[in-house]
Amino acid sequence: AVVGIPDRARGVRLYPHELAGGLRQRVMSAAAGAARPRLVLADEPTTALDVTTQAEVMAILRRMQREYGMAMLFITHDLELAGAVCDETIVLYAGQAVERQASKRLHEDPLHPYTAALVRARPEIDRRVERLPAIAGHPTTAYEAPDGCAFAPRCRFARDECRVGVPPLLRIGGGQTRCVRMPELRGRLLPQAPAGTAANEEAQR
Repeated sequence: AVVGIPDRARGVRLYPHELAGGLRQRVMSAAAGAARPRLVLADEPTTALDVTTQAEVMAILRRMQREYGMAMLFITHDLELAGAVCDETIVLYAGQAVERQASKRLHEDPLHPYTAALVRARPEIDRRVERLPAIAGHPTTAYEAPDGCAFAPRCRFARDECRVGVPPLLRIGGGQTRCVRMPELRGRLLPQAPAGTAANEEAQR
C-alpha cells in the first residue's frame, strides 16, 4: 500500500518485462522497504523515467523514509534532483569526493570548480541562452587521474600547486572541498549573486 502498486495479487505473478518502468521501480521500492532497513542505497532510482513518474517514485521513497524512519543514500548524476531530495550532497570526480556541503548551499555557493561547472551547465527554464557552458576536456577515470587534483587538466583555475600531491579536504564554512585555492576563489566560481542574497552574504565571510 505504501508504494501504490495496483492489483498486487496479479502483480506478483508478472515478470519484470511485463511491468512499465514506473511500476518496476515501485516493486523495487517495496522490496527494499520490506525488511524495514535503517538505510537504503538508492542507485539511480529514477533513470529512464519521465518527469511525472520520477516525481511519483521520489514521493514513494520519501514516504518510506517517514513511515519507516530510514535514512537514504541517493546516488545520481542529476544534481538538480539531488538538491531537491538530499539534505547533504557529496560530489565525486574520478573516484574522489571533491566537495561535501548542504545541498541548498552547494547550489548557491559551490566550493569546488567542478561543482560550479556542473551548476553552470544546468538549463534553467527562466532564462534563455545561446549555448550552455561546457566543461573542457574529457571525463577522467580513477586510474587515469594525474598527480595532484584529478580535475586540474580541465580546470580554468588550476595552477602549479594544484598538480602536486592529492589535495586534502579543506573545511570551508559548513562544507568541505578538495580545492587548495578555494580560500581565494570562493564567491568567484558562479556569476555574482545579487547583493543582499544569502549566497552573496555568505561568500563575503
